[in-house]
Amino acid sequence: MSTAVKRHKVDVGYCTWQLDDHRKALVEDVADACADPNNLSILASNAMALASYASVADPCAVDINSSLRIAGQALAAHFKVAVHSSLPVECELAGKNTRFEGVVDESKVEATKWLNAYWLSLIFADTVAIEQLCQVPMSMLRNSTTKHPEHRYLLIESLISFWHEYDETGSLLLQAMRATDPEQGDVKKSWVLHIDVPLIHAVTHAVSEDGRFSNTLKEGVKKHKKYWSATTSRKDDWEGFLSIGLSGAAKLAFESGLNVGIVSDYLINDKSS
Repeated sequence: MSTAVKRHKVDVGYCTWQLDDHRKALVEDVADACADPNNLSILASNAMALASYASVADPCAVDINSSLRIAGQALAAHFKVAVHSSLPVECELAGKNTRFEGVVDESKVEATKWLNAYWLSLIFADTVAIEQLCQVPMSMLRNSTTKHPEHRYLLIESLISFWHEYDETGSLLLQAMRATDPEQGDVKKSWVLHIDVPLIHAVTHAVSEDGRFSNTLKEGVKKHKKYWSATTSRKDDWEGFLSIGLSGAAKLAFESGLNVGIVSDYLINDKSS
């Protein structure tokens, strides 16, 4: 029997208005990204926003998953262009192969974009994109002027290790969890407690095929809800409508044969794509 966790109360009228605007802009966003690879991350953000607003205002819409696929492809292309020294670079985007010229700004080659690219590629079974993402040098992410707490880099290293079936995966996840210590100067306590720690726990149980995964995921979704419903400004922030990270962890668990055991408005349903 699955546990259900409903989304916090959201202004549906506002989401409907935003959804209409994002749907109208998507074609132009794709064209802008094809013209300049620095716009790929903008396309990804706007496509994720479209899917998030649709999950509230039009939850059966087919463009929820199609937009998330575009976001994943855009981010995968973003990193592929960033690591290639020779141009042009050819990538799939929005149903067609596109040749990209130009250099991606180093400030955009950063950890959160990598994680979103990884999770979306995993959710929609884009193994080619995952393989390419796992070739991105950690030094490139760490040297970006867009900085992140140490535990986020360690989580990335653990996901790369797991993909390559290295023995260090468990050790890296343990290091990542230890690095979430609130006494660390680079940690934002509320975010880490409600978002990052539950995600690292979920990934740890998923990759180790631990039967406690279902409970871990349930608690993670509840903490996600608690964080994003805590203030008026957060409640209507599209980034809280879906949890891409926990959805990715659920996909890892499913592929390992574990019982996910939860249905939630916060989790992406790849089966409807």
